[in-house]
Amino acid sequence: MLPFAAGVRYGSVPEWPTREDFQNFACTKEHEQRPEAHWHLEAIRWRLAHPGKPLNDGLREIAVKTADAIIKTRREDWR
Repeated sequence: MLPFAAGVRYGSVPEWPTREDFQNFACTKEHEQRPEAHWHLEAIRWRLAHPGKPLNDGLREIAVKTADAIIKTRREDWR
């Protein structure tokens, strides 16, 4: 569901992203609060390392990093 929700809210992940694409999205406060924003950020990060490749190739890695980011964010909320 997260890839779909991220696509609806943020649009498609650039096929050939730049560091600027990553930084621009990472600097928004919204990515800290929404699971689909975490997914979108991790998808951009994955595509930086694998430009032009289908996101399906990285879904497992993106999902694991998204879950880690969400858990870390939730822990920080409890402090």
